[in-house]
Amino acid sequence: MSMAFSTQEHRSLKPQRGVFFHEIFRKNKLLWSVDVHRMWEGGASTAIAVWLNDMKKSFVSGEDLPQLAAVTVVRGRVETSSASQDYPVSKASYSLLQDLASSYFSYHGRNKDRIVCQRTQLKRLVCI
Repeated sequence: MSMAFSTQEHRSLKPQRGVFFHEIFRKNKLLWSVDVHRMWEGGASTAIAVWLNDMKKSFVSGEDLPQLAAVTVVRGRVETSSASQDYPVSKASYSLLQDLASSYFSYHGRNKDRIVCQRTQLKRLVCI
């Protein structure tokens, strides 16, 4: 008996709202990012750890690093507010990055919705 699903069956199994791989991780020439704004702290920590590990693997295999790496921690009206740093997922993500990557990651100057790392620091991080 085959365990494969038809396309129609697969669509019916897909949740109406959820977090999918293609929604979490983004990667292009200029920016590699992970979006954790809809996650609980544990899920966000796991996604960030996987993202950092994949980044290191990509670099070791010869792929060029982007200009910027970013973790999106909030969305909506609070993006420009300093209160965004007080959200639990924001605090947990920032704390994890500080533990794993020292001072390489920081909140973006104008928008407080992203924790970012510039290419120069990123190179130091993946070479550790």
